[in-house]
Amino acid sequence: DINGRFVRQLHRNTSFAAGKSPTVWWDGKDRDGNVSGAGIYAVRFEYTYIGNEGVQLRTRTNKPVVIIK
Repeated sequence: DINGRFVRQLHRNTSFAAGKSPTVWWDGKDRDGNVSGAGIYAVRFEYTYIGNEGVQLRTRTNKPVVIIK
């Protein structure tokens, strides 16, 4: 959530084809199956890929998500 508490992991060790943008759905529930309240959540995306020189690289970015009920 916006306070930095872990809510739920949506994907882990999932491979996607190069150049494809995957769609990730969240049903609004936390890791225990409880419905999360309205508010602002930070979604963290982490990508691991092989760069031009054959070196494994990792990119991390956070994006805000607003839940309105």
